[in-house]
Amino acid sequence: MQKVTAAVIWRNGAVLIAKRKTRGSLGPTWEFPGGKLEPGESPEECLRRELKEELGLDARIGRFIGGFPFHSASLSIELLAYQASIQEGDFVLTDHDEVCWVRPDELPSFNFTRPDFPLVRVLIENAEDL
Repeated sequence: MQKVTAAVIWRNGAVLIAKRKTRGSLGPTWEFPGGKLEPGESPEECLRRELKEELGLDARIGRFIGGFPFHSASLSIELLAYQASIQEGDFVLTDHDEVCWVRPDELPSFNFTRPDFPLVRVLIENAEDL
C-alpha cells in the first residue's frame, strides 16, 4: 500500500485546499496538498518536500491527524494527514491550477478526490479541535 501525505493548513478559520491540474491525474479535483513518500523518507519529510515542490512553501509539520486507507480497482493508498503551518514562501503552483482557503462547512461544495473524503469528514466534524 502506497503511503501518501496530506497537509491541513489553517488560516483565520479556513483550511487550504488545492485543485489538481485539469490535464493531470485525478484532475480537476480538489485535494489537501501533499504527495507520495519516497524510499527512506519520513511522512513529515515527505510533506515538507511536497509543499516546497508543489506550492513553493516552507512549512512546519505539526501533529498527526490520522491515517485514512483507500482502496479501489486501480489504487491502494493510506493518506497520512498532518497539521502544518506556512513558515515562508509565496504560492508557486506546479501541480495545481489553483488554491483556495475554505471554511470547513464549505468543504462539501468542492469536488474532492475520493481518497480525501474521510479527511473532509474529519475536518467538518472536528474543525474546532484541529
